[in-house]
Amino acid sequence: MSEVEQTEAPSLYLQVGRPRMEAELVLIFLVLRGDFHTLSSLSSIERLRDSVTILDYLQKRGLLLPGITTIVENVNAVSNETREQIHRAQLGLILSEGLDDFKELTFAVRQLEQYTKKRADETEESDLRKYFLNTFQIA
Repeated sequence: MSEVEQTEAPSLYLQVGRPRMEAELVLIFLVLRGDFHTLSSLSSIERLRDSVTILDYLQKRGLLLPGITTIVENVNAVSNETREQIHRAQLGLILSEGLDDFKELTFAVRQLEQYTKKRADETEESDLRKYFLNTFQIA
């Protein structure tokens, strides 16, 4: 066996990398991903870059729009447990502020169903009446 020459390994040290995005900004992009269904599609990227609201938000904080890979990696780093806690906190806030509980929406949907049925019945009656008037040539 040949003898392996021993050399001293160079000392290793970690350098400071790019800082993570602020948690509030990650939350905003998390919400936007839910709305856009993705953040990495071309249309989503264009929406982010063209959004006056997002750019204004970032500018007021002295930030630039992060790269799409940075955004996606940070959003993907949010665990399911954290997402569940965010949803529970949002729900608690909604309920504590007495915001919409969707009871009125259900009522509005029922009203719309009744209105639509009534209009359909009226249309059906009108069509039937026209048919009889034309068929029997009633003036």
